[in-house]
Amino acid sequence: GTYIPIVGGSISETLSVISASVSAIKSLCGIAAIAALLIAFLAPFANILLTRIAIGLSGAYAEVIGCEREGLLLCECKSICDILIAVSIASCVMFIVALGIFCSVGVG
Repeated sequence: GTYIPIVGGSISETLSVISASVSAIKSLCGIAAIAALLIAFLAPFANILLTRIAIGLSGAYAEVIGCEREGLLLCECKSICDILIAVSIASCVMFIVALGIFCSVGVG
């Protein structure tokens, strides 16, 4: 069982839909399409993640040297990066599901 029923159930359902979509894409377009999707979504995600790490390190350094206001600003910027990561993951999921539906409709 899941410890958080609502969130765990929705994550489980999302993963099963993504799995079915990836399977449909793979059956119609092949493994090269899956690799292209991963490459297309990995670059922006990695960019945002590395930016978040750099901002986090800068914020920690700012607090160490006594710049509390600047450290607080950088902490808030890190939170914005967290939101950007969530939005990029959500758009990736939506794109994969839409492409999977498109491939399923095209096959049947």
